Amino acid sequence: MRYLSILLILFTLSVADGDKKNEYGHFYSKDLTYLKLNNMQKKQMKKVLKEYRKDMKELRKEKKRFEKKKEKLFLSDKFDKKRLKDVNTDINNFSSDIETKFLNAIHKILSKKQREKFVLYMHEWEAD
Repeated sequence: MRYLSILLILFTLSVADGDKKNEYGHFYSKDLTYLKLNNMQKKQMKKVLKEYRKDMKELRKEKKRFEKKKEKLFLSDKFDKKRLKDVNTDINNFSSDIETKFLNAIHKILSKKQREKFVLYMHEWEAD
């Protein structure tokens, strides 16, 4: 029941992304029904998605913090390119770590055939 609720929420949130359909009948972004997960995979996926949402929430907070740092650097009398690069590198690393953690967890859950299907939509799960 909870898994269906999560899918419904993801489905509802993804409606704004359009209705492109591919060979698997996948209409909306972040819809995982095309993977045909078994019950164990659904439980594992639910846990991974919950952690991913938590991480993405933290990423949004961090991005705001980093944007303030960038603004402060830009407003200073002397422009420090190195510090700006460091700030950009930090946020990119933070984002990359979240994405790597998520994809690693997903990889462990999915079968080879499911991974082949998932890879078609992997870009939807990038931590921006």
